[in-house]
Amino acid sequence: MKNYPKIAHLTSVHSRYDNRILIKQCVSLKNAGYDVNLIVADGKGPQEFEGVTIVDVGANKGLLHRMVFQARAVYKAAKKLNPDVYQIHDPELLPYAYILAKQGKKVIYDIHEDYVTGIGQKEYLPRWVKGVAAKMLDKLEKIFSKNTTLLLAEKYYQERFPEGTLILNYPIVSEKAAGNLAKVHSGFKGKDLIYTGNLTEVRGAYTQTRLLNHIPDIHISFIGFCKMDLARELEKSIGENVDRMRLIGKGEFVPFDQITTKYLERKWVAGLAIFPKTKHYEKKELTKFFEYMTYGLPIICSDFPVWKALVEENQCGIAVDPDNFAEIEKAITTLYEDQTVYEQMCKNGRNAVLNKYNWEVQESKLLQVYSRLLS
Repeated sequence: MKNYPKIAHLTSVHSRYDNRILIKQCVSLKNAGYDVNLIVADGKGPQEFEGVTIVDVGANKGLLHRMVFQARAVYKAAKKLNPDVYQIHDPELLPYAYILAKQGKKVIYDIHEDYVTGIGQKEYLPRWVKGVAAKMLDKLEKIFSKNTTLLLAEKYYQERFPEGTLILNYPIVSEKAAGNLAKVHSGFKGKDLIYTGNLTEVRGAYTQTRLLNHIPDIHISFIGFCKMDLARELEKSIGENVDRMRLIGKGEFVPFDQITTKYLERKWVAGLAIFPKTKHYEKKELTKFFEYMTYGLPIICSDFPVWKALVEENQCGIAVDPDNFAEIEKAITTLYEDQTVYEQMCKNGRNAVLNKYNWEVQESKLLQVYSRLLS
């Protein structure tokens, strides 16, 4: 019986159904013939998913427990598997990555986030602590990631890690998504807008919900995890307009297949990404942009230079000042009333994904990385 190279993906933070880790990378590696294991810490038990073995070390009991005890439990579970390649997905696992690399093990560090600027988004930290913590993390991340192979989920991460390989978080193009294009030529049922992904203050929770208080007749559906206390605050903040908002994901993770079902649910005027101005997001090419484009949805997003360049280059959306309600309303009205503009943006976005912004291209690069490591 042939022994296939064994791979272990390690995370103490992410959901077992994380789109980048499980749906894209693990399944791609499994389909390429690898023996793939995903080690998580969520307390939901072991599972098989499309041939990927999921190992669970138990749910965490808070931040400190997760960073100290769960991170070590994930590491120990991986060591027990004794894989040919370890791929870690969280910075708290970096000390173990450093140990493994020192032992001559093949280790990949997959950088999902800009963790340095991300510290600035932690509302519970004093400003002076954020500055010190960001500098410390920057140094520690560079030290502990030495002798590992670096994968980068965003182009601008190369500013800090020029030696990293870009494995961008582009969508998997499916026939299911193509089915949504039939709705492009049908009539609108209303001024329906959609936002997908985690909903937090820095990800536009208030910036987008307040549109309901300023723009009549629009309806917004938010599909993604939202903390219960934030959900209650958002509902309270829009008062009598609450019946024009849907929050799917109050206090619970929303599986990606449920998100795709919502994309197909109706003809949406646009996919939203109207975020307040922050350093952490201004250079990011949000995964949701490419999902919207895949499903034939025009984008209405904040006019950050990188975001504006993306939608204008591909002619698939409208960038707006997140604080200018008149400008946002005009963008919505244009897409709702001008069918020619709407259909062209839908088509442009879909074609851009088919031609360049798709997982198939990134999958090929991922497999090349593994082939080089194991050769």
